[in-house]
Amino acid sequence: MRSAAHTLLHPLDRLAAAWAEHFGLGAPRAFFAPGRVNLLGAHLDYNEGFVLPMAVDRGTYVLAAPRADRRVRLHSLDRQPTVEADLDRLVLEASHGWANYPKGVLAAFGRDVPGLDLLYCGDLPIGAGLSSSASILVATATAANAFAARERSRIELVHLCRGAEVNFVGVKCGIMDHYASAFGREGHVLHLDCRSITHREVPFDGSKATIVVCDTTKRRENSDGRFNDRVRECGEAVARLRELGVPAGALRDVDRATLERYRGRIPEIPYRRALHVVSEIERTIRGVQALDAGDFEAFGAWLRDSHESSRVHYEVSSRELDALVEAVHGAPGAYGARLTGAGFGGCCVAVVRPDAVEAFRAVVAEKYEAATGLQPRLHPFHPSRGATAL
Repeated sequence: MRSAAHTLLHPLDRLAAAWAEHFGLGAPRAFFAPGRVNLLGAHLDYNEGFVLPMAVDRGTYVLAAPRADRRVRLHSLDRQPTVEADLDRLVLEASHGWANYPKGVLAAFGRDVPGLDLLYCGDLPIGAGLSSSASILVATATAANAFAARERSRIELVHLCRGAEVNFVGVKCGIMDHYASAFGREGHVLHLDCRSITHREVPFDGSKATIVVCDTTKRRENSDGRFNDRVRECGEAVARLRELGVPAGALRDVDRATLERYRGRIPEIPYRRALHVVSEIERTIRGVQALDAGDFEAFGAWLRDSHESSRVHYEVSSRELDALVEAVHGAPGAYGARLTGAGFGGCCVAVVRPDAVEAFRAVVAEKYEAATGLQPRLHPFHPSRGATAL
């Protein structure tokens, strides 16, 4: 069992102490990729809308060194055991668990990379919905890129990582998580256009606000099927609008006036899903304007509206998420909160005045436990840099 003192060491210190034990002598290079949280833009990525993710100031660290052969050895200080494979015969293996993610990245690099020893350690809270998988993927790609015969651009690495998760691991996902992990900038959030795959950096004034990710500690139940239902229902809304003569490639192309004009001719459920998406696009744009102006009161109001729409129109909230958001809105220093991620459980993201964070945490924990019998996990974060060599 690890000692308490050992677990308090910085991940890089833990990695440096463990390298010789796992891989022998050598001079490995260090790399980092952060996790992410999405502030606004609930379920907009697959509707080709806009999202507002930020890289958080914790993530995945990796030490890497080349080998003389075509083997790869992967070890995580947070997971067991070591995985070893032939770089030219990388396949998905259920028994390899987490290691399938870096294997997928290395498979995408092909013969551009030599054999590698890779040692991982992370400091993202477990189960907090901060995309540890994207963090592992992007950290691996950043490390592999440093040893590759051909250096790839940052956007190439983003597409490579998403491809590894979709095609090798088999997880259906959008590009937002990998993009935020790669392109994050300290003190900023990213206004990401999920159609053009381009972004603008938006300042986030840390003297006025802190991000607190609030974990319900309630596992998502049957979320995959319901998520797929939402994708299908949005597609049904687009298809019906096209039948009615609206030139929409995705719900991103529909404004609220057009949607309301055809309300009675669209089935109720697809209409409600479309209403959330169309209004969430508006909220995200207005939220960016509020951040540009440093107006966190207005930004918090858009967060509250987003949660209500996610709850009523998109129906992706849960009893625990609603209780947690309600607890946040009654807490000291809170500007606003909304569910983040897919929903159906998991986490909400809150924007809080920095001088009130400790009082905020105490009040939210007390109110949420009284309402649900569960103890939340509350994690303050700041906008971080994206993936980098250290």
